[in-house]
This record gives sequence, C-alpha cells and structure tokens, in this order.
Amino acid sequence: MASTTHPHAFHFATPVDSYWEASADPLGVETPAFSGSDSCDVAIIGGGFTGLSAAIELASQGVGVRLLEAGHIAWGAS
Repeated sequence: MASTTHPHAFHFATPVDSYWEASADPLGVETPAFSGSDSCDVAIIGGGFTGLSAAIELASQGVGVRLLEAGHIAWGAS
C-alpha cells in the first residue's frame, strides 16, 4: 500500500510548503525552542489546527497553556 505521508513529513529543518503558510498572515509571536523545565495547567502536544485552537481557547479562559511542536507551528497544514 502506498504511504499517505509526504516523503519529507519528518524533516523539520526543511518543511514542505503548505497553502496555509502561503496564504496566512504571519503569527507575529516568537516560538522559541523549549529548554529546561516549566509548569502549566495544560500541555498540548502538536501545533496543528486542533492544537492551536485548543491552546487559544484555553488561554482565553485564563488557563496556563504550553504548546509543544517538534516542527514549526502549523507545519503541514493544508
């Protein structure tokens, strides 16, 4: 069976271009690499549409949120 994953899906240093990145406004926030330790109310693994939506909703309600993404935010979004 053929793979449904793009051949460069896990090459985070050179991500595949996406329609979202080509058409969306820049985030306008820094997304530094995580190092050390931290604490939060909720840790979200994955910075795709669902993870971003969850993080925004929780943060707007005053919840301490940390979003962890191995690549860059919204990488690979359609």
